[in-house]
Amino acid sequence: FITSLFSSACIHFLNMMNQPAVCLSLMLNLMIFGITSAFSSTSNSNIIISSMTSVATTSCLYANTSSEDPIIQLPQWQAQLAEATDDPDKKATLKSKIDQAKMSAEFGVRKAQSQFYEAFSNQDYDLMSNLWSNGQDTQCNHPGMPRMTGRDEILTSWRDLFNGPQMDVEPTETLVDICGGTAICKCLEQIDTSSKLEALNIYKREEGEWKMTFHMASPVLLAQIDDDDTE
Repeated sequence: FITSLFSSACIHFLNMMNQPAVCLSLMLNLMIFGITSAFSSTSNSNIIISSMTSVATTSCLYANTSSEDPIIQLPQWQAQLAEATDDPDKKATLKSKIDQAKMSAEFGVRKAQSQFYEAFSNQDYDLMSNLWSNGQDTQCNHPGMPRMTGRDEILTSWRDLFNGPQMDVEPTETLVDICGGTAICKCLEQIDTSSKLEALNIYKREEGEWKMTFHMASPVLLAQIDDDDTE
């Protein structure tokens, strides 16, 4: 299903640009990813999905020839669409641009989310550093630790955390809500198959990329875990 969704979206964008050769190449690559994922273990699924989202996001950016970030322009386009009641051609153009920008935003946010947990699990400080915003209005709340604010303090906390035992962190039940240049991701973090944390991650658009500005994780009550497993 994931492969079908991604390939359909990317092929749609490339067809609009009259790029059949690139379209065919992308479709074959996504089919390979889909087949690989069917025979891969759960631990490899994040890598496969990350690769697929990377390919799909690249196609979305390739289809966009505007020098301005289309995702930032989403609220403006949506307002224009609401006002274009007597112009069917303008409505069709705006709707197409909005749909493409939304799809690109979804791919980009999920890629950033996947890379965050890849960096977490692999203790990859460089990748973690690249994911966090350069702004000073950032905040991070590790379980049982004081709140940290500002990029420098947050990255120091990750460096200290990575000096400890390595943990396998798998995000599940991810929900994404995007509003213009801000994305909110809620998920459950499965830690080494033995415990769960409830996490909230916020990303903001910076120079055409999604950067993390907020991370908070807290333990899930044991009774709640039991209820979820029962269901």
